[in-house]
Order: sequence, then C-alpha cells, then structure tokens
Amino acid sequence: AALTEFASTGFDGVSTRAIAKKAEVNHTLISHHFGSKEALWKATAKLCFEIYSEHNFEKRGNMQDAEARTLVKVLLKDFIKFCANYPDIHHFLIQANQG
Repeated sequence: AALTEFASTGFDGVSTRAIAKKAEVNHTLISHHFGSKEALWKATAKLCFEIYSEHNFEKRGNMQDAEARTLVKVLLKDFIKFCANYPDIHHFLIQANQG
C-alpha cells in the first residue's frame, strides 16, 4: 500500500492515514512499526531496490565478462522491461527524484 501511494503522489502528497486506509489497517500500526512516514518511505525504497537487485542478480552475474558497452545496453534494456512489469516501482523512483 505504501509503494502504491508514494508512487502515485510522492512523499509530500500522501499521509500515513491514506496508506493505512489503502492497507486496511489502523494508522497507529504504521507509527508503531515504522515510527514515522519518513521511515516508512525509506523501508519502501529499500524494498524497491531489493526487488530490483533480486531481479537482476543472476543477469549481472552471467555478464561479468561482457564489454562495458554490451553490459550497459543489456542492463538498460532489462531495466526498461522491469519498469514496465513493476510500474509502481518505476513511478516511486520518478517521484523520489522530483524533489
């Protein structure tokens, strides 16, 4: 729920209450588990990078001997496909870089 909300409106555009409502939990649980909206955002960012890293771990390992140009081309193409398959992560990254 946090990823979807942060992705659609950015950090400043969402409240922990809206995230809690989307997650169908009491908003006090967010404070209890994360302490703040910023900590929840950081946990969401960490999740995004963990998903992306897991997605690309095998591909990077199989390409360690590739030329830099080939490696960049393949990884960029794969990143574009990843963003298409995980639009909330893509939008989260865009929102995070607009500040």
